[in-house]
Amino acid sequence: MTGDKRRTESASTVTFAPTGTPPPASPVEAAPTPARSTDGALVARRQAELDRQEQIALLLRFRSFLPWVVCVWVAFTIVDWTVARYISPGPLTPFLLLRGGFTLVLLYFILRIHRRPPIGPREFRILELGVFVVASVVISIMGLFYGGIATPYFAGVLLAVVARAAIVAQRWQAGLRDYSAIIAAYPVVFGIAAVFRPGIRDQFADSAALATFAHNLGFLLGAVAFVVVGSHVTWSLRRQVFETRSIGRYRLRRCIGRGGMGEVWAAHDETLKRDVALKILRPERVNDEWLERFRREARATAELTHIHTVRIFDYGASEDGIWYYAMELLEGETLRERVSRSGPIPAESVRRFAIDLAGALAEAHARGIVHRDVKPENLFIATIGGERDVIKLLDFGLAKTEAAEEGLTRSGWIGGTPTYISPEAAAGKPVDQRSDVYSLGASLYFALTGAPPFDATSIGGLFQAHMHDAVVPPSQ
Repeated sequence: MTGDKRRTESASTVTFAPTGTPPPASPVEAAPTPARSTDGALVARRQAELDRQEQIALLLRFRSFLPWVVCVWVAFTIVDWTVARYISPGPLTPFLLLRGGFTLVLLYFILRIHRRPPIGPREFRILELGVFVVASVVISIMGLFYGGIATPYFAGVLLAVVARAAIVAQRWQAGLRDYSAIIAAYPVVFGIAAVFRPGIRDQFADSAALATFAHNLGFLLGAVAFVVVGSHVTWSLRRQVFETRSIGRYRLRRCIGRGGMGEVWAAHDETLKRDVALKILRPERVNDEWLERFRREARATAELTHIHTVRIFDYGASEDGIWYYAMELLEGETLRERVSRSGPIPAESVRRFAIDLAGALAEAHARGIVHRDVKPENLFIATIGGERDVIKLLDFGLAKTEAAEEGLTRSGWIGGTPTYISPEAAAGKPVDQRSDVYSLGASLYFALTGAPPFDATSIGGLFQAHMHDAVVPPSQ
């Protein structure tokens, strides 16, 4: 695909929200997918995709790690109590206030990385680094109440550095900048305190206390040197993994779509030397029902040869158990994207689309295959062999065959998209080829008018409208 054209699969996912960019109209967040470009543009797009993948992986690591950070941070209240009670007798209140305040900061960060809208990469980087800098400040302030510039609490700053290194892998330049900011809080806090607290100022004049302070700072600098190098090595190895991922004979290039069942990647077939779109079953979806659905989609589409049905080249499982199927990589946009971008489509073009798609469905129906999810997002307007506006039928993920198992296609199970679902499907009744014809008509209505046939405010309302209401003619 070229330019701003996209290949999409109907799906839903949780991803980073690009800063300043509204979410896409379709449920999938699809990335630009160039089929042919200059080397520089291709490298830039690949770099952007690698960065995005790393950001997503980092977000997931923080989601997993932060609850443990909160537990450890709160557990160190016992250390504060030991200090205030036995080691350096004094009030426990300052420790409790500081520890409680930073606990609230951690909880806010946890909530922010879980809630909608998804956090943007820039905001995430600022919050992530800010949390560790604030932790260093809080721990250093605690040190004012226990030992001053010679405080053993410098080890708390050391723990913050190590904790971040366990989560974040980054280039050495970025690591040096970030970790310098974290440990800089330690001398800065004591430097400011020396201005306002005579006791701290006197410590800087004491050679033993000053030597201990320098000793502690040296340990912090040494730790930063180690974690910067280690973090860079880890980052390099992970980047190599991202760059060299392959499934069977297919080398993955960039993710162009995600959904409930899997991901779609632009990939290169190393054997036949051609670009393909590779749909991969997500590992967490590998159970009997989802695997059968995935196989059924691949088999159903592979049987079809109509020019207006997306072509399947290959399907199977890799040596490490990842299920996939390879299909043609299309250049263009979905019907929904075309209407959203340009408005209603002229009647003559819609008539041609109707004939082409009816032919694609007729072949599927003749083979006993019912699509069950015909909608604008699954109708792709492509450029093929220099010919523009070639309509393609996509995504047989909900397809059923006449021989489908009872457990997978049963009466009472509602499959499809509510806005374009047929009346019998809305009622939970068995569906047949006529359901596809209805959904195709509803999709073409959208193409002609720029709006779906019914616009209820709830799923139940849409079901009722499909079953009982009359459609306003497009001419009106």
